[in-house]
Amino acid sequence: MPFVASELVWECVKNKNAFIRTSRNCPKMSAEPGNLMGLHMATYSGIANAKSLDVKSEIDGQKGSIVLVTKGKKTQKPNNMFNSMGVSKCIKKGAEALDKNIDSKFYRRDLLNLAKNKYKKVRASYKKNKNIMMPKKAKASSAE
Repeated sequence: MPFVASELVWECVKNKNAFIRTSRNCPKMSAEPGNLMGLHMATYSGIANAKSLDVKSEIDGQKGSIVLVTKGKKTQKPNNMFNSMGVSKCIKKGAEALDKNIDSKFYRRDLLNLAKNKYKKVRASYKKNKNIMMPKKAKASSAE
């Protein structure tokens, strides 16, 4: 299949596709894979862009991990369309891995700061709340 321009693909999927999520008084959201912000815009689209990027959490049994998802070379095969790479939960190592894979490889450098912000949010979602509210015990009624 020949190469198709990103702008043409975006014009085809802009108004009608299965990933659009709309509701009243909210911007159009998108659930497509590879969409970093979840907004239905051409810059963040995982389908329309030749290079897409996403940071997400992946749960395998009871263990969770943070994954950097990029578009691979086999874009015509849906099962092999995206490459995923694990990112460390340590904030220093995770930021270095994002810099190494996005900035130094010139892979969507415009989304680097957004990817780092999403990495911090996903990482924060793994933290457990230390201030657990204990339920108050019911007082025994003195009905004697």
